[in-house]
Amino acid sequence: MNKYFLSAVATLMIGLVAVPAAIAQDEESELIGRWSLSVEDSDFGPTPAPDSVLMEIERADDQLVMQRELHFAQMGGARLITFDMPTDGGTYDATTDDGAQAVTVSWDGDELVLVSEVEANIGLIEVIDRYRVDDDGQKLIQERMMDIPTMGVMESTLVYVRSD
Repeated sequence: MNKYFLSAVATLMIGLVAVPAAIAQDEESELIGRWSLSVEDSDFGPTPAPDSVLMEIERADDQLVMQRELHFAQMGGARLITFDMPTDGGTYDATTDDGAQAVTVSWDGDELVLVSEVEANIGLIEVIDRYRVDDDGQKLIQERMMDIPTMGVMESTLVYVRSD
């Protein structure tokens, strides 16, 4: 399997869906801020680690806006992904700079669960993300499961550190 394909999968794993759409007010405030991916604390599974990921989550009217800047040396530079998502407790499609992506959003206790499907040249990829902020509010943890037709199930745990 070539490195470019694995880098593209890693970009999809990190960048596809990363911020909650239906957030209760008290949990939402914990997500607002700047976050940096802790490459050392994260487990990327079989995909290559990015050089860095910077993420900013802010409130804009009745939405959360999340911008992620992903850096992969293999892909020739930074990639910017922006998500604008309502926070009124409904289920929505997320729109990104890369186009619209259907995302089903729900809460499971204090974890936010996002389920999405992405059509790729290798078939339909199902992605399930679970997000939680740690007890001291300094780490955002994303547990991801991807079912990729040519590779099977891939799991990763990404740890972001508050940097604001």
